[in-house]
Amino acid sequence: MTWKGCAARRPLRCGEIRIEDGAWWGAGVIVVPGATIGAGTVVAAGSAVTRDLPADVLAGGVLAYLIRSSCAERGGSGFSL
Repeated sequence: MTWKGCAARRPLRCGEIRIEDGAWWGAGVIVVPGATIGAGTVVAAGSAVTRDLPADVLAGGVLAYLIRSSCAERGGSGFSL
């Protein structure tokens, strides 16, 4: 199947990728157009972000899911594993 054949059957997703302040991600992360990574969010290496991620969470996986919320919300600092 050619690229043109795939695009003809599936509409392309367009949009801006938003990376908010303090967010960071590991090597090889893929982010689809239109997704937002919230402030202070950490995305694990090799993850695929296909939807918006809230602020101050640890996310990872293919398709990225929430692994842990920040302990800063509970009065600490950073992430607690």
